[in-house]
Amino acid sequence: MALWTDVISPAELTGFSREAASQFDATAGTLSDVFPTVGTTDVSFKWYVNEKVQDVAAFRSFDAESKIGGAAGLEEKIASLTPISLKKRFGEYDQLVRMGQNSPESVQAAADRLATEVAQGVVRRLIQARGEALVTGALSINDDGVVANVDFGRRPDHTVDAAVAWDAAGSDPIADLEAWRQAYVDHTGQEPTGIKASPQIVAALQRNETLRGYLGTNAPTLLDRATINNILVGYGLPGIEVVNTRVAGQPVLDPDYLVLTAEGAGATVYGTTLEAVDPRYQLADAALPGLVVGAYAEDDPNIKWIRANAVALPILGNPDLTFAARVLAIAGS
Repeated sequence: MALWTDVISPAELTGFSREAASQFDATAGTLSDVFPTVGTTDVSFKWYVNEKVQDVAAFRSFDAESKIGGAAGLEEKIASLTPISLKKRFGEYDQLVRMGQNSPESVQAAADRLATEVAQGVVRRLIQARGEALVTGALSINDDGVVANVDFGRRPDHTVDAAVAWDAAGSDPIADLEAWRQAYVDHTGQEPTGIKASPQIVAALQRNETLRGYLGTNAPTLLDRATINNILVGYGLPGIEVVNTRVAGQPVLDPDYLVLTAEGAGATVYGTTLEAVDPRYQLADAALPGLVVGAYAEDDPNIKWIRANAVALPILGNPDLTFAARVLAIAGS
């Protein structure tokens, strides 16, 4: 396929698509608050596991050497960013219809619409990977025979099971969360600032007898979400953000797990594609990292393709700032 530039500018299409992708990624439930977007000019990303664990200074005598902080003893990791792409067909008939005087949509508008769709498709796959990373502390990619495995190095004791499932008699969600919060603080020196959980987990909390008991004998039969969060905040715990996002019909966050998070846990790293450095794309140096979208042409048949491409990966650079707990579907509960 040849890049089609006589009608549709790849630079304009890329800029439009990046804005569409950014707006889509900023909606609720995409997990982009834990994995904000960063760019790199490389095709790999290197980090030190839990590099942001806090250093502590030391008092010293006058003229004495300062205590040395930094990455000593930290585990260095590197991950190859993985190509991720999607294209959509702009067929002969579709093109001819949009060339007519009474067409409800111009060729450029059709290209913009298809560009939005493929850009959002790339973001959806990254959202899936974010959810997997939060729950497992790792990534296992197997798309169309492309296999990539990344272990971010999260502490094994930051992936746990509740002693009793929260939808079973005898469970105490507040006691569980207090214990997990304390472990989180002990291991990282930071407070978790958020909890991600599925609607199924929230539904279990709404009916949990022990949680209702915290409100006394006048507790309603079914707690609403605001009341649940008020109880949690009252005990020094973060409120719950309900993650109900689905991709291809599947939840992006395992419905049985909740995840404690904090700012700085991860990032969505976009590298630089070959298209970005192609002179025909006319991208400035500062715009090289990131998603690119172009229109491509075939002669027989005379059809066009709107294609999005990126090299990207969600990275948990500070994996211990996440803590995953299975609170439903626990054996023996």
